[in-house]
Amino acid sequence: MPHPDILSFDGEFRWLSNFYPAPVNYLGDEYPTVENAYQAAKFPASKRDPFVDITPGQAKHLARSMAHDGEAVPNWQDYKVTVMRSLLNQKFARGSELAEKLLATGNCQIVEGNTWGDTYWGVYKGKGDNVLGLMLMDIRAKLRRRELTLDAATEYITKGGVHCPFCGSDDLTAEGVEIDGGAATQEVGCGLCGENWIDTYTLAGIQPV
Repeated sequence: MPHPDILSFDGEFRWLSNFYPAPVNYLGDEYPTVENAYQAAKFPASKRDPFVDITPGQAKHLARSMAHDGEAVPNWQDYKVTVMRSLLNQKFARGSELAEKLLATGNCQIVEGNTWGDTYWGVYKGKGDNVLGLMLMDIRAKLRRRELTLDAATEYITKGGVHCPFCGSDDLTAEGVEIDGGAATQEVGCGLCGENWIDTYTLAGIQPV
């Protein structure tokens, strides 16, 4: 049964919130949450220490106050997305408990619905870019993929090509077969992880019909 869409990061989905306890590192310093690290990243290294030992809510409030006083680094808007993605990749590192929880959401939509008016990272009253939700769905998709190793390719061939060689799903779709002499090719895609590849077939015999 498909996982229902996630429309806010509270209740049973609080773990998706940047306020959720999940130690991350930013330029050598460890912070208790993504929010703490993200807010600290707005300022020069000499100004970041206070963000280590406070709550994420306090970190957000402190950053707002410091930015108002002109202490933020220049051009923060140019690289804030890169910083956020780096922190989220740490939070949902492959093999971690949170990564497994993210994978368990299947293909559902992840929307950071909020009540505080953020229409960039989330959605407010039905409007917003939902950049945070899109990042999380992208991380989820990458977690599903695995490197196409020789062993994975061999297993795919020996089992008749019925499971995705990247994520193991059986949700496969195929295009038409193209024939060239005694060989044929067919493009195949996985509906779960989004990977595509080409199967190659060689004529091994004929059978009258």
